[in-house]
Amino acid sequence: MKNTKSLLKKVMSCFLISTMLLVGAVGCGNDGTKAENKSEVKENEKLELKYAKGFSIEYLEDGLKKVVDGENRTLILVPEGKTVPEKYKNEIVINTPIKSVYIASTTQACSLRAIDELGTVTAVDTKESNWTIPEIKDGIKDGKVTFLGDAKNPDYEKLATLKPDLTIVYTGPSGQHDLIAKLEELKLNYVVDNEYMEDNPYGRMEWTKLIAAFYNKEKEAGKHLDEAVKKVEEASKKLNTSKKPKIVWAMVSKGTVYVPKKDSYVDKMIEMAGGENVFDSMDVGDGKISLEQLYEKAKDADIFMYSSTRNYTPDLQAIFEKAPLLKDIDCVKNGNMWVFHEDYWQSIDKTDEVIIDLMEVLYPGQTGEQVRHFLNYKE
Repeated sequence: MKNTKSLLKKVMSCFLISTMLLVGAVGCGNDGTKAENKSEVKENEKLELKYAKGFSIEYLEDGLKKVVDGENRTLILVPEGKTVPEKYKNEIVINTPIKSVYIASTTQACSLRAIDELGTVTAVDTKESNWTIPEIKDGIKDGKVTFLGDAKNPDYEKLATLKPDLTIVYTGPSGQHDLIAKLEELKLNYVVDNEYMEDNPYGRMEWTKLIAAFYNKEKEAGKHLDEAVKKVEEASKKLNTSKKPKIVWAMVSKGTVYVPKKDSYVDKMIEMAGGENVFDSMDVGDGKISLEQLYEKAKDADIFMYSSTRNYTPDLQAIFEKAPLLKDIDCVKNGNMWVFHEDYWQSIDKTDEVIIDLMEVLYPGQTGEQVRHFLNYKE
């Protein structure tokens, strides 16, 4: 998942990768609720994933765990009071549960919130003003959480002094490779969390199980995910979907339009919310189209979701400055232009709320809920 410029880069990266890499997930099985108690886990049993891909957790003898992270690195997690068997001496060994963590993306705080472990955050790479999670925002203000600076070039001297038990990073095309190299030089433990590359909204949430393994809270992570899925399923039963609203989901940057591809996590959220993605019938290639193509698709849409937060698009005028032709689209003139709330990228653990919000945007008054993570821009 840094300062405003770096944060914008990851927001763009999340959007682009989710579209360009066909941003459906794989996996099936139980919810991992057996993971909390060693007596309920069989040796060499793997935590089965329902939606996510890219990591694995295997339960070893004597309460140990073998974690394979988003960069295919093997980590051996050793419970407090246990010794490391000789056969794992050459592996990366991390003692658990961890007590302090440096998170190099705001999205990672979402996983910690889901398992009630925000109190272990000791360092971040996003300044106080860009946080919407009160525990982190207040922690920075009170001095309990250290802002190290942008993860591209944090204060490594402070980091070396803090010596967190774990740093959570991400890789991929715009990954934190320089930070990872420095962590290795400083001999500080890290785990690669690539939730942002998932092409299923629930898959993004399920990466919480990876982080939860370092706190022995896989059970809590599994329960949190199951409850979210259930809430979405229950909300969907309230909708009258006999006529599905058409939604255009796009953003404009330097004259280029970025849109979600079919089967991306955005496309799946639209489907879950009972909407029709206007780009499903269009070959959008790498997720980039022209302004003229946007206009042709958007002119028949019922809803326009401009996929940027209010921080970067504070009002309709800011959007029109990037794409003047949007002024002439009926759904915009009718007051159905929406943008992301500032907390959107800090709400991965609240994906159920985001999907239900989208239902309410598409079907006003049918969910019985107020929209929380999107903002309506009217002229």
